[in-house]
Amino acid sequence: MLGFLKLSLKKLFKSLFDYIHNILFLAGLLMIAVAGFMINTITGMIVSGIFLIIIAFMLDKNNQEGGGK
Repeated sequence: MLGFLKLSLKKLFKSLFDYIHNILFLAGLLMIAVAGFMINTITGMIVSGIFLIIIAFMLDKNNQEGGGK
């Protein structure tokens, strides 16, 4: 049982570390968007929309280059 748990945790952490750049990028965008909403609702909406457009372009570029990893 303990061996299975260790193996599962090792897989989980490896998966997280493979995508740590993306996770941190999205967390940073989320924090900036929250700060925009704290200033004003309309400002938060504008910031969130701009971030969604940026993410869409990044995903499209990634798909055109042949996908992820």
